[in-house]
Amino acid sequence: MVSPAFRTQSLAKRYGRVLALEGLVLSVPAGEVFGFLGPNGARQSTTIRLVLGLTRPTDGRAWIFGTDAANVAVTHRRLAHLPADVALWPQLLSFAGCRRGVTVHDPCGMPVVCVIRRVGA
Repeated sequence: MVSPAFRTQSLAKRYGRVLALEGLVLSVPAGEVFGFLGPNGARQSTTIRLVLGLTRPTDGRAWIFGTDAANVAVTHRRLAHLPADVALWPQLLSFAGCRRGVTVHDPCGMPVVCVIRRVGA
């Protein structure tokens, strides 16, 4: 039997006193198209971060193709994630251009060379 693409068991996340997610049980079969929709604040981003192993659950577990989501070294080889914040992409393209010696600017107008030096890349 094929493992689900991802599944959760009693997944929960607290940030201090704030309960962000409680007791999520979800299974998405491999090969299925799954839309994760809801209004702002419906906990989609929290759930995705937990399933991707980008943050640790307070309780419960998540698996990607049968591998514990906390094992990001293995699970991240089998998935891709495109966040909703696509403002990231112009900087990535600018960074590639900068490496070729082309002068480019980030969306705020700051020369990318300065941004790279500031973060130590």
